[in-house]
Formats: sequence, structure tokens, C-alpha cells
Amino acid sequence: MSYQKVSVGDAITRGWKIFIDKIAQFLLVGVIAGLVSGIIVIVMALLVGFQAASFINADRFTNGNGAVGASFGVGLFLTTLAVVFVIYGIGAIAHMFYLKFALAGHDGDQRAPGDLMKEAMHRFWPYIGWTLLAGLMFMVGFVLCILPGLVLIPFLFFVPLLAFLGTKSPIATSFRLGAANLGDVILLILFGLALGIGLGVVNVILSLVPFVGQIVSFVAGSLVGAYMACIIVVYYRGLPAEGSQAPAAGTPFGGSTPPGYPTPGYPPPPPPPAGGPYPPTQPPTQPYPPQGPPPPPGPPSGGPYPPPPAPPTQPPPPAPPAPPAPPAPPGPAG
Repeated sequence: MSYQKVSVGDAITRGWKIFIDKIAQFLLVGVIAGLVSGIIVIVMALLVGFQAASFINADRFTNGNGAVGASFGVGLFLTTLAVVFVIYGIGAIAHMFYLKFALAGHDGDQRAPGDLMKEAMHRFWPYIGWTLLAGLMFMVGFVLCILPGLVLIPFLFFVPLLAFLGTKSPIATSFRLGAANLGDVILLILFGLALGIGLGVVNVILSLVPFVGQIVSFVAGSLVGAYMACIIVVYYRGLPAEGSQAPAAGTPFGGSTPPGYPTPGYPPPPPPPAGGPYPPTQPPTQPYPPQGPPPPPGPPSGGPYPPPPAPPTQPPPPAPPAPPAPPAPPGPAG
């Protein structure tokens, strides 16, 4: 079975159509994620302010004791770390929803958004684990030398989507796909970089409006991420060795269309060869042996038959003739 690979231009065009078709769902997720993130940032600022006020008062009464400053630094670090992980989790959930909506738009899944979001949450921990591992690999390469970190980007490009789909070894598979389609992946990265630059200009303008500008900036960034998710889904589904196994609408994650059934968005499979395939043979089912003595044998096939005719009766043989009487003895002479 052969499939035509999707070009980068087709992926951008078809991804835009899916994005426009699902923009209400993308916008809803972006707004909710932006509001929750904004509230968390405000709470963090209040906590840091409270800790700073406590540190100032404690430092005043302890005459600059270093232990107070150390405890304040540790508390500030732990608070910041917790907030970063929470915001990362919110962004991960939003991106999972974007991928699920993009997959539904591409594969023709018409289920309600709530059902799609509930199903997407089943992949939360694998998604978090694989994306954190890929991010750690990028950070190590970037810290050791900037160039290795940049080189890893095309090879880790498909990790979020593969982790979300439940692919075995998403990092290894992403390396293989990135190496096999390096030119296209670099073009997709450059396109996403151009969108990011445009988003940065918008964020600078929105930063002039306190609080509301940050929320709108977050929503705009989320929509850019949703559009890129649509592009990646379209391109991945067009890969002959990978995306051709697109699950049908409503099938579980990582599942594939059963053999012999047409995959949404792709030509149907060729007809089977002449004379086949044949239905699978099933062994004959044998009844359980009867309990107790075996029943008497029944009549032969086609029976019962009438009893055989009685043998003809033969007349008794005639009695043998009586033997002749012996002659009488002669009498005396007279």
C-alpha cells in the first residue's frame, strides 16, 4: 500500500484549515489556561511578597542573622520551582488538548469536545515524562555547548506527538523520523520560529497593558501552539511508514485501523487477490461426553425399517408308508 507524502506547504495549508475549523475549541482551552496561569502568577507574587516582608522583620530583630536569609532563599526557590512545575503542567494539558483536537479534525472524529478532552487526559503522565526527558536532553546539550542543543531540535521534534499517541520509545522514533525527513523538519521549525518572532512583537505591545496584556499574550501564544500542533499532525499523518496507521474516529490511542478497512484521508486498500482471502477455519465444536451409561444405539440412517417378512411355511413331509403285514402262519392239516 503506497501513500503520497505530505509536503511542508500542504501541511501548513491543511493545518490552517483544521485550525480554523477547531478555533473555538482552541480558543476556549487557551483562555482557560491563560486565566489559571495568571491567577497562579498573582498568588506567587503575593507569596513572595509575604516571605519578603517576613524576612525583613526577622532580619531586623536578629541583626542580620545569615540563617534567616538562607531560609528565605530556600523558601523562595521552592515556591518558584513549584509554580514553574504547575504552569508547565497547565501548558502540557493545553498542548495535549490541541493535539487531540487536531487529530480529531484530521481523522474525522466528530465526538464532543468534552469526550475528546477526557480521553486526552489518559495520556497525561506519559506525555509529561517523555517531554521532560526530551527537554532535559536539550538542556544538557545546550549547556555543554550551544550547538549540540540546537542540533537535537529536529530529532526531538516529534516527541510530544509520539508520546501523546502512545508510540513505543517516542524519543528513538522521533530521532528516526527526524533523520529521515530532516529537510522538511527544519523547514517546519523555521516556520514555527517565524510565528514565534511575530508573537514576540505582539507580546511587546501587549505588555504595555498590565495583567490583561499578559493573559491575552498567553492566549495568543497558545493559539500559535495550536496551529503548529495542527501542522505537525497533518505532516505526521502523511508519512508513509507512520501516519498511514491513523486510528479511525473513536478508536483508542495508539490504535490503528483494522486491516482491510480504509483509513480516513487516504485511498482504500487494494482488493484481495482472486480466490481469497478465505474465512478462517474454525475447529468443529465437540459436545461434552454424556454422563452415565451410553444410550442404546438408534436406528440406522433413514430408519426405522419394517420388520423382515416371515420365512415361508413348508408342509410337513408325508408319513412313510406302513410296512406290509407278515403272512399268517399256516394252520395244522386236518
